[in-house]
Amino acid sequence: MIRSYQLQFIYTYRLTGTARSVAVHNCTAFNRNMVEEKATRSESFFPIPREELCLSSTLSSGQSFRWRQPTAIEEDTKLPQWQWAGVINKSLWLLRQTEEGIYYNIGPSRKNTSSAGPSRKKRTRTGSAIPSSSSCTEDRIVDYFRLDYKLVDLYSEWGRKDSLFKSLADSHPGIRLLRQDPTENLFSFICSQNNNISRITGMIEGLCAQYGEVVADVPNFGKFYSFPDVDSLNNTEVETHLGRLGFGYRARYVAKAATQVALKGGSDWLNSLRLTTYPEARSHLMGISGVGPKVADCICLMSLDKLSVVPVDTHVFQIAQRDYKDHISHLKLTKTLTDKSYSGIARMFGCLYGPLAGWAQCVLFMSDLKIESKSAKRCAMPVGKTRNNKRVKKGNEGDVHL
Repeated sequence: MIRSYQLQFIYTYRLTGTARSVAVHNCTAFNRNMVEEKATRSESFFPIPREELCLSSTLSSGQSFRWRQPTAIEEDTKLPQWQWAGVINKSLWLLRQTEEGIYYNIGPSRKNTSSAGPSRKKRTRTGSAIPSSSSCTEDRIVDYFRLDYKLVDLYSEWGRKDSLFKSLADSHPGIRLLRQDPTENLFSFICSQNNNISRITGMIEGLCAQYGEVVADVPNFGKFYSFPDVDSLNNTEVETHLGRLGFGYRARYVAKAATQVALKGGSDWLNSLRLTTYPEARSHLMGISGVGPKVADCICLMSLDKLSVVPVDTHVFQIAQRDYKDHISHLKLTKTLTDKSYSGIARMFGCLYGPLAGWAQCVLFMSDLKIESKSAKRCAMPVGKTRNNKRVKKGNEGDVHL
């Protein structure tokens, strides 16, 4: 726990397989009055510059679908103006960001130890582990946002290898790859297929409200539920209930996947895949209902610590065809994404970016999407106006086929 008004954040990161600690942010400007003020406002402070972690870019990137922003601004300025709220391992996280760092209020973890699986650890690039106390709130933040990697150095490294990455990423700093719970990540991405972020979010919230536990009811954010455990989803009524909630064909996938995972050992089994190789983990995941190559790769990257894995969806396919023709000239690309082009594009990005290629591709993906979104807004006609004598209708904002 950080108790001193002279705050210092130490990153532990690896470049050659040997651990070394680097002091990157020494917040000597904070005085005792600020610390006392933070204490009265029931929030703690984690000093980190925005180029190392940008909450808005990271939490809205489509990695996790359970983070919310406030529906209204709190009028009482004596209370913290939380910008983000979410539930991780059955505890409520409240976050807000300034130029100096992250203010947070994180509840105690209420995760069921019987299904917790292997404890979370800080990983090095060589796969060894540094034990971490799960009771330390700062360690939970470091683990979730993967703060044991110095992002500025990673951006610089990827930018040297790829001029396009540098031109995009310079305008989109602080995008981090979240280290998510494998169970939540699995079922969330089963729901993500041929879907957009807004609808996926609604489906996941419906799933949690139906089968999770109430965690908190937060003003301006609403009621929060825990993500259901595997046993809760492993019953004969799940498919029917989810069908009524609008899950469509995904209801069957979720129900069958829960049964399959439960038979293999539940969350303990899913967590154990962190200790396997990428081919092994991918093979196991693709034996689960509703999990194809792309969803399996998303899970391997986002929750199973396989950071070199590059999931390829239709948008990444388009980026590769448009901007990396010279790198994939040997591939006979078709208009649609085939198994051969999938593996070729994933291999191309892996060779280009190295052992953290999945993270680099995530930054590239999000930067490109944000640029397209801004361009679309500039070019969009107001709803109800006409273009070439045709009425413009409101479309589905944020369609992302994952």
